[in-house]
Amino acid sequence: MQSSMNTESEKILTECLSGQSFGWENFVDHCLPQVTKVVESCMLESGIDIADMNLKQRLVTAVFRQLRQNDFQLLREFDNTATLTTYVSIIGQRVANQSLTN
Repeated sequence: MQSSMNTESEKILTECLSGQSFGWENFVDHCLPQVTKVVESCMLESGIDIADMNLKQRLVTAVFRQLRQNDFQLLREFDNTATLTTYVSIIGQRVANQSLTN
C-alpha cells in the first residue's frame, strides 16, 4: 500500500510521537489551520456564529487535547491510508460535533 503522507507531514508526526524538542508545537502549527477550518465548519452547521472566538478556541483546544490524550494514542493509530491532514480533520469534526451537542 502506498503512503498518503508527504515527507513534511511524516517528519512532523515522527518528531511529535518520538518526543523530540518542539515536536508537539510543530505538529500544532502544522495542523492548526485545518483544525480551525473544521471547527468553524461544525459551528456553522450547528447554526453558531464563527465570530464566537471563545467557543472556537475551546473547540480547537478540545481537538488538540483529544489528539494528545493517552500518549498520543489517536496519532499512533494513524495508518497512512489518508493524509495526516484528512485524518486530523476527521478527528476534529468528531470532537467538535460531540462538544457542540453536549
